[in-house]
Amino acid sequence: AQAADDAFDKYSSLSYATPLSDADSPCASNGDSDAVDVYLIHFPSADGQAVLDHCLPGSPKRCSGFVMVESAFRGSGYASTEEGLRTVVPHELFHLVQDAYDADLERWWAEGSAQWAAKQVYPDLEDLERFLPSYFKSPWRPLNIPRNGVITYFLYATASWPVFLEERFDAGVVREVFES
Repeated sequence: AQAADDAFDKYSSLSYATPLSDADSPCASNGDSDAVDVYLIHFPSADGQAVLDHCLPGSPKRCSGFVMVESAFRGSGYASTEEGLRTVVPHELFHLVQDAYDADLERWWAEGSAQWAAKQVYPDLEDLERFLPSYFKSPWRPLNIPRNGVITYFLYATASWPVFLEERFDAGVVREVFES
């Protein structure tokens, strides 16, 4: 809960839209409130996922959703469950922020900007940095064209673009991309 509160506080301070409410969800249960739902579950091979619940009519495709996060992070590569939660919860919640703007983002931008956003919440964590070597092995490759095979590391490494935008201009430029 603390990681979610920290993430929403940071995203609000950066003037991002809030995730859309699930109050009108067609699901039998929306967590019994219109608050963003975060479910702790055991993933066999992942650590988190943002899931679309329902979308508003029209274009762009604006959707509400919920987040599922690994409950224990054993053998996950994180030093502790706390580090895993502080890393994954802000990342996945930022996907819901993105979905409030447009749920059809290109995957490289969705994952890269979510990595960047999580770093805004907890700058001391080094999750973003651990993915960068995957991109810099072939820096001539366009950000939107991953190599063949497992591409998760490459997609997370595309955070180098929002990092560049923030350093060259400011953090508000990343938000302006979503608003555009």
